Amino acid sequence: MFNFLRPQKKDKLILHAGMHKTGSSSIQRFLHRNRTRLERQGYYFFSYNSKLRQVSSGNASTWVKFPGIPGSARLDLGFLTEIDKNELSNVIFSAETLAWISDVRQLKTLRKELRRRFNKVEIYFYIRRQDLLVVSHNQEASKGRPSRVFYGNQSVALPKYMAEFDEYLDYHSKLSMWGDLFGDESIKVRIFEEKKLVDGNVVADFLYASGLDLTPRLLQSNQSLGREKVLLSHYMLDAGVPVEVRKKVLEFIEDSERLKPSKQEAQEFYAHYRSSNIALNNRFNVSEKESIFSDNFDSYPEVSGDLWDANSVGRAVYGLINVLLDQDIIDSPLA
Repeated sequence: MFNFLRPQKKDKLILHAGMHKTGSSSIQRFLHRNRTRLERQGYYFFSYNSKLRQVSSGNASTWVKFPGIPGSARLDLGFLTEIDKNELSNVIFSAETLAWISDVRQLKTLRKELRRRFNKVEIYFYIRRQDLLVVSHNQEASKGRPSRVFYGNQSVALPKYMAEFDEYLDYHSKLSMWGDLFGDESIKVRIFEEKKLVDGNVVADFLYASGLDLTPRLLQSNQSLGREKVLLSHYMLDAGVPVEVRKKVLEFIEDSERLKPSKQEAQEFYAHYRSSNIALNNRFNVSEKESIFSDNFDSYPEVSGDLWDANSVGRAVYGLINVLLDQDIIDSPLA
């Protein structure tokens, strides 16, 4: 149960709140590996999950419960009780799932409790052009994550736009909600584009922006699945295939090129958010470029990769047959 007793007030909280697919894993792993150095500088890096087990990933995202249904994210404030137990005067907390929260009442409660505990709060959001974020996020969704539900269980490279997506992808509305409560000066917006990151490195960029005195090192982040793996994962999820079988099937499929939508699909998707990005820039002065992000879509093919070709089908069937053989469901023709 959450402890509402008045804690001893600390100096500063650095809250890294997202977004997804913007190098969060690299930042979290780096901070966790350097937690002893941070402690020498007076910073406590909170790296416990909601079961109060320390996680080497440094990701505290399980304190936000989100089944994927828009508006359903719920923040467990129990992590504050654990933070209260630490004697250091500065705290770092990183959980990209905070970006799922759209309920202003929850944020008001969070603000109240943070003001009781900290003299200063800095909230960091890394933002990525919406089409690029969703393409990457939907590949992760093929692993059975809540994002699959949020994006409508669409087994494609780039889900067709739905108004419900705005709850997460309308950066102006989202960050304005945080700014209205915590003050615009507390909201630190960083652009996740290689040319705009310090040294082209998200870890170096976060250390620079937050003022942490550590030598940056970019750690390997989550790896995207290839085209056939993503499509087949979506289809197996649709069919209710157990997770252990899905993993086994994917072991027998070689990685191929990434699954991408067509250039036109990406441009049409992004068009829903360009004006929101301009409004965000007007409020938070994020970039000299009016719409914040690059307008280059040349990384996309002219034709979407959603459709299967003969080679894709062959690789998928190869994986399925090998699992059947491995599980003795069918007999090997060489037996």
